Amino acid sequence: MPEPGVETPICTSALVCEQIIQDRATGKLSLIGVFNRLAAESLPHREHLAVFFSLTNGRGAVEIRLQIEQDDGEPLVQIRGTHTIPNPLTILDHGVQLRNVAFKKAGRHWATVWCGEELLNRRPFDVVVAPAPPNAGPIPPGSEAV
Repeated sequence: MPEPGVETPICTSALVCEQIIQDRATGKLSLIGVFNRLAAESLPHREHLAVFFSLTNGRGAVEIRLQIEQDDGEPLVQIRGTHTIPNPLTILDHGVQLRNVAFKKAGRHWATVWCGEELLNRRPFDVVVAPAPPNAGPIPPGSEAV
């Protein structure tokens, strides 16, 4: 149960991507490389990734926890922070960069967003073992698909 004057927010979205860029002039977030499947050449595998989530309909100082979990619920990464939501109409967008997340096994994984012990949202993604494609590398300039 939240403290008096504190309302638990709802999480309207959660996305997993390669990176999140924040525009310095506008503060807007750009999500780059949104994915539902992460291919690893072998396991265990370390990966950089990012999670975007959006909170609203809350009030007061709330503790938010972001986790990357295996399908059995074992957390691989856990980030905590206190966020102040001035009123229920406020929308707080968050982008969290995660470095060197160690994936131990293939299968379903989850990006989960918690407020205290209450699960607000969970986004599934799959980790698969797949060989690197031949000649994998950056796309040469001028050959991008339009």
